[in-house]
Amino acid sequence: MSASITTDPTTDLTDFLAFHGVDTAAFGVGTAKSLAQLAGEIAAGESVLSLDEDGRVVRDAAGACVNVYHRTADGRLLRLVEDRQELANGLVRRRDLNSSIGEKLMRGERPLAGARRALREELGLDVDPPLRADYLMLRVTDSFSYPGLRSRYAITYFRCTLDDDAYRPEGYVEVQPDKHNFFCWTTVDDT
Repeated sequence: MSASITTDPTTDLTDFLAFHGVDTAAFGVGTAKSLAQLAGEIAAGESVLSLDEDGRVVRDAAGACVNVYHRTADGRLLRLVEDRQELANGLVRRRDLNSSIGEKLMRGERPLAGARRALREELGLDVDPPLRADYLMLRVTDSFSYPGLRSRYAITYFRCTLDDDAYRPEGYVEVQPDKHNFFCWTTVDDT
């Protein structure tokens, strides 16, 4: 049985994590996210901290990921990939993601709504291309963003194909206050 931690901003997150043996020394170092960013995502309802059956802290998050495709006039199938993130501190983070884009779901948000939000926020699309649900993946892993903190994800994967009006051959750039995300097209061998 897990015990949820409140999203009350007055909760002393540092003391809570230290009490449960989570070393936050690597948070905010290099490409890792900071303790303030973790507190922000908890307050925003993007994740919650809970204790697993062994009393270890786990970051629970749900997400929606979308694999984005485009078929060119000459018949090539292209897939959008995240090339890199350029952080505000000048560092570049490269990730090998198994989807084109994705978003953590907000508290109470349905996966389809999260997938549509990802297309708007990450690619700047002002159209809603048809989305098809592919599969649901559940996994527990050490967090890349918060070293030393276990994360439990429930991720719904979707796919869509952009028409010529939404397709940008040069790719897409998502601008956030703390980073820029760069997306580019790769050719898929669909034979």
